[in-house]
Amino acid sequence: MRIVAIGLANLDYLGVLPRYPERNSKNRVDPLSIQGGGPAATAIAAAAALGADTAFIGAIGDDELGNAIARGLADLGVDLRGLARVPGTRSPMSFVVVDRSDASRTVFHAPGTAPLLDPAAIDWSLLDGADVLLLDGRQPLAQREAARRARAQGITVLLDAERLDDHTRALLPLTDVCVASASIAAGDPRAVLDLLAGLGPGTVVVTCGEDGCLGRAGDGHLIQQPAFLVDAVDTTGCGDVYHGAYAVGLARRLDLAVCMRLASAAAALKCRALGGRAALPTAAELDAFLAARG
Repeated sequence: MRIVAIGLANLDYLGVLPRYPERNSKNRVDPLSIQGGGPAATAIAAAAALGADTAFIGAIGDDELGNAIARGLADLGVDLRGLARVPGTRSPMSFVVVDRSDASRTVFHAPGTAPLLDPAAIDWSLLDGADVLLLDGRQPLAQREAARRARAQGITVLLDAERLDDHTRALLPLTDVCVASASIAAGDPRAVLDLLAGLGPGTVVVTCGEDGCLGRAGDGHLIQQPAFLVDAVDTTGCGDVYHGAYAVGLARRLDLAVCMRLASAAAALKCRALGGRAALPTAAELDAFLAARG
């Protein structure tokens, strides 16, 4: 299995509070964690933890934040030849406040200052032999070129659609599988399915948090996958891990229902610890979790 991702990589500072704070208050954060984040980067980290051969293409600064971002991916064995370190720029970062009472999180994001990737500067040989190309809509020019090249090489294109902006609309006709948030259509998953399916992807999956996910391939019947119940510590990165595990399912040529179940289980296991990366499941852990649930 070879999976290549293009998109956002940042560093997350995560802190847990008993409840979300009031304005003009001082609050003790306990515990505190610093780890890699970003939709495409956490997805590829999840795929690497599950045993896939992985590569990441993106742009970060040459600062200490960037050093930590790169180290977090390299430690998982992700190929970083496509990660540009732009001199004199700041890497992106996020502050994440986790509410211990319900494991919800609030994210404050500070975009980096590195320019968007120039498609002409990317070593496209990184796509050679890939089974899946994973995109998050955060590098529009590079991702469109990558999607065109992937389609020409028979590589499955998987798009994480967090929002339906102009960049996402441009990518949808080049997408084979779109995994989207129900928030795109005011929380109505069937409306999202119909909307996105009409814009190009052959398969659309809509994630609905604790309500599970809904999917459809072509004109086939709807498939519903309930969320797995776990004692959640933090939901940060659940969607990103879902995308990474789904990409592994695609690389293994699994059908829609199995991919959705696999991805849902991986996202549930991620919730065992604070942050998007601390509890990434291994393939053995994921298999055992699914086996125990029949």
